[in-house]
Amino acid sequence: MKVVIRKLGASGDTCLTCTEQELWDLLQPELEDGYQVAIRTGEGTRLLGEDLEAVRDAVEEESGKGVVEVELLLVPRVTGG
Repeated sequence: MKVVIRKLGASGDTCLTCTEQELWDLLQPELEDGYQVAIRTGEGTRLLGEDLEAVRDAVEEESGKGVVEVELLLVPRVTGG
């Protein structure tokens, strides 16, 4: 399965593609850097937060449905009000 990662940022967005196997090595540093993950599916976009296991479960769920491409959004975590 192909995974498209869109990293949203104040100075612009970046996009990269990887395999499901490469995904975990790419996500870990981003989550440690203060990003959260959302997944975009046919049903809409769902915030998964910063829990790598929740991301893994969501990607595996989409893979089980036969989806060949998953889109993940890396969203900066906002704190305060």
